[in-house]
Amino acid sequence: KGVATFIEAVVMAGAEGWIVGAGPEEAALKALAVEKQARIGFVGHQDKAALFSIIRQARAVVLPSEWYENAPLSVMEAYALGVPVIGAAIGGIPELITEGETGLLFESGNARALANAIAKIEQMADADVRQMGRRGNDLMKESFGPLHYKERMFDLYTSLGVHHG
Repeated sequence: KGVATFIEAVVMAGAEGWIVGAGPEEAALKALAVEKQARIGFVGHQDKAALFSIIRQARAVVLPSEWYENAPLSVMEAYALGVPVIGAAIGGIPELITEGETGLLFESGNARALANAIAKIEQMADADVRQMGRRGNDLMKESFGPLHYKERMFDLYTSLGVHHG
């Protein structure tokens, strides 16, 4: 259902988008895109290299999730590639997106709210979009980089009563 929301939002925003991946709903989604005259490209399943190439070319990555995920890898991948994220405010997604800084949040399942977020990114200056992507990249380095990982491990060991040097 999240992808159908994305298709509706792309039409409302007068934007264009790509859907990466394949699944049992693909034929129905393609039919919806044709019916709505959406400027949507379906690129199917991609290996990591091709996926990362697509993400790098995107203005933003949209996660229209309507189910709960704890730490969505897609957000981290986008940030690692310096691309901002428009994500549904559901599950662990809001914890990874700083509104207006690293991306935008919208109410899950709300095509109008997603359309507004897409339009906002579309209307932003290229430099501002790139800056948003850089902030996401910085967040990844700070939160998930080796130094932070080491600090979290030390904290864990300390909490377990294990001494470290």
